[in-house]
Amino acid sequence: MAQILTWDIDYTAAEEPWSVVRCESRKTIEDYLTPRSIILLHADRFCDEQLFFMLIRMRLPQTAIAVVGSDTEIPEIIDRIEECAIEDYIRTRMIREVVLDDPRGEIAAAEDFLKGRSSTELLLVFDMDGTVVRSDGFTYEAMRIGFEQIYREEGIKRPVPSYEELIPRLGLGKGSVYEHFLPESSRHRADDLRDLVRGNIRKLLEDGAGALFPSVETTLHRFMNDGIRMALVSNSPSGYFYPVVDRFRLGRFFDAILCMEDRPGKDKADMVREMQERFGSSRTVMVGDRYVDIDSGMACGCFTIGCAYGFGLDGELDSADAVIERFDQIAFLIKE
Repeated sequence: MAQILTWDIDYTAAEEPWSVVRCESRKTIEDYLTPRSIILLHADRFCDEQLFFMLIRMRLPQTAIAVVGSDTEIPEIIDRIEECAIEDYIRTRMIREVVLDDPRGEIAAAEDFLKGRSSTELLLVFDMDGTVVRSDGFTYEAMRIGFEQIYREEGIKRPVPSYEELIPRLGLGKGSVYEHFLPESSRHRADDLRDLVRGNIRKLLEDGAGALFPSVETTLHRFMNDGIRMALVSNSPSGYFYPVVDRFRLGRFFDAILCMEDRPGKDKADMVREMQERFGSSRTVMVGDRYVDIDSGMACGCFTIGCAYGFGLDGELDSADAVIERFDQIAFLIKE
């Protein structure tokens, strides 16, 4: 069992079998440090000793380093937690007890599916929008502006489609959302509208719009450090997909990225299957927020994880093997 090393943090294990070492210097940290250590320190101490801890993080990537408290800017390869969440954080890193409410036996199902795996055998395949990237805000804004312009040019007297009408139609790879909301007499402008929306999205992304969902970066970094293969697949067209990938530097996390337009005539299941063949995976987990993600994963024999925080409608994830409320809960489901 790994040591918990604390520096300027008042933490005592709550009836758990792991030990806690209170450190008061670099020397104490170095004396007790192992690749599986968990280091908890106050933000002020991290700022004072940042180079020291960054060197540890790079030398021992499996070591967990968590900064507690403060709004101080912390590098993304270092975890940040609230004091009230220390116990849950340690449980997660120890991968010993499951703190999720698991009414459907999802954890047991995941363990059974992944039993006996090695990191190189496991492949995690992620959807992008609604799973990794919180894109609904800038996407709807780009579409709203585009629809307004085309409606104005065409003299269309109807309200611009609402968020509730547009966003649920995205990510399914079925038909043109633009043609659907244009009257028949103006459907010849669908390509113009699409180009306007893509241009608006690029501008909004350049202005800093959008965000990754909470804990995405820290969780993906953890999977990388554990040697787990990861792929990103999307039903998005390339004119949208790659600007979003660039905006959030998603290429740093994934061993492969692929969108629908890269494979004309293929569907999402085909892309998942391609990733399985490319990496020789014997066990694949598909993670997504829409029914098409779950269906594609099932078609390829994947363990499927539905993201309830995404853009899916009620009932879309009912057939998933597991459903999560936060991205970092994936770690519980693929624990070693």
